[in-house]
Amino acid sequence: MIEETLKKIFDKHEEILFAYLFGSMARGEAGKDSDVDIGIYIDEKKNIKPFYEIELAEEIERETNLKGVEIVILNGKSLRFLNQVPRYGKLIFSRDEKARILFETTVTKKYIDFKPYFEEYDKMRLKI
Repeated sequence: MIEETLKKIFDKHEEILFAYLFGSMARGEAGKDSDVDIGIYIDEKKNIKPFYEIELAEEIERETNLKGVEIVILNGKSLRFLNQVPRYGKLIFSRDEKARILFETTVTKKYIDFKPYFEEYDKMRLKI
């Protein structure tokens, strides 16, 4: 099973605290040409090298025979994006449950706080 292989791969990478499958594959809507979207959260105490996402995607493609793997490092992404990943995605790996729960609750709380501003911004954009 692909998820078990992904867990083994992520387990080898100590810098990855947790990972989500998101997009069409997580929704069960993937077609033969769909890419595989994976969001990973990196331990902020660890340094990663440039092009880390590409190297990890290539490793996953080699070990799973999946094509079109796209790795997104969740650290520092927009609040709107971060809210979507755990909400509609699927948790596929967690090395640190405390960090994952803190991430999810912090993102949810911040999103709820900013939601009225997002809605107002969206209304203004529609008028343009």
